[in-house]
Amino acid sequence: MKSVYEHLVISYADLIDARNFRGLKEILWDDFSMTGAFELNGAEAFITSLDQLNNFESTMHRVSNIQFHAENQDKLTGSCYCIASHISHHENGKSILDMGIIYRDTLETRNGQTKIIERNFSMVWQETRNL
Repeated sequence: MKSVYEHLVISYADLIDARNFRGLKEILWDDFSMTGAFELNGAEAFITSLDQLNNFESTMHRVSNIQFHAENQDKLTGSCYCIASHISHHENGKSILDMGIIYRDTLETRNGQTKIIERNFSMVWQETRNL
């Protein structure tokens, strides 16, 4: 199951950076919830909220410290660190917003398929600077 978790968290970052928000339906259950710094219930509500990322020229999510915590018959918990970089272009040039995030995840297996059911978003730090 650890490899499934690693695959899902890397896929999440890849889909966000590729702006393939609809592709998230492949890795999130419909009743997915995002908790923590903000709360969204339902995969569709979460995916719709990602439109705000179109305000940035690009993003890059670097995922590390992927930890597998616990597993029972149908659920798995884990966590990972992420540095999420958001590049903006404005009249004075470019800037970057970096956020240090810890995600705490719950995955659930249904009918042999495992997806993310809950993702807790904890922003540890953020920094904006000119490029």
